[in-house]
Amino acid sequence: MTESEARRIVADAIARVAPEVDVEGLDPSVELRDEADLASMDFLHLVEVVSARIGREIPERDYARTATVDTFAAYLVETAQ
Repeated sequence: MTESEARRIVADAIARVAPEVDVEGLDPSVELRDEADLASMDFLHLVEVVSARIGREIPERDYARTATVDTFAAYLVETAQ
């Protein structure tokens, strides 16, 4: 998986979970829960949507690595191998 593919997966998931968020306007280095104003349950839903899209579970121990668009994309690229 490339970095751009990973970013697209994250962006698509954000758009699905929080359609009111301007995904293109998000700062990719700021925590998603703050930047997109996601409640805890919304964030968990986001992780579930991405998990379903990539076809594998994201373990709870790795949630810290999914905090921003940048770290989430990097995590997806790293773990795809």
